[in-house]
Amino acid sequence: MSKDFFTIPVYTDKMDQIQRLNKTNEVVHFVFLKAEDYSQENADLLRKILSAVQLDVQASVQVFLLKDEEHVFLMEELDLSKANYFFAFGLNAKRIGLQCRTIPYKWMSFSTLNVLFSHALTDLYKSNDLKKKLWSCLKQMGNK
Repeated sequence: MSKDFFTIPVYTDKMDQIQRLNKTNEVVHFVFLKAEDYSQENADLLRKILSAVQLDVQASVQVFLLKDEEHVFLMEELDLSKANYFFAFGLNAKRIGLQCRTIPYKWMSFSTLNVLFSHALTDLYKSNDLKKKLWSCLKQMGNK
């Protein structure tokens, strides 16, 4: 029997190759960005966004920079006994390891996991309308 007969793709988890910023043990807020969307001005914008909702960036936020075709699978790393928050900027649900619809600017909750999708930081940086949509959602965060 030929090895070529079995052409099933084999999945290998390459999570260790995905760039993580600010790795800490008390993470409950996860931010997902396209790697090419991470510039100095966008990093400043992200810091302002997170600070506006009183998130301790150094203690409880981890940022993932995803290159093309990279996907994140974090369910094993989550402490499901407390609320966890995913913020995806410019990425769809599949890229951050979720099987749900990608609905921007609307909180989605799954047990203790709360998810918010938004446009990429570059788009937010250029548009006050998009910033207002995001801010409207972020103000609801305390109710999640």
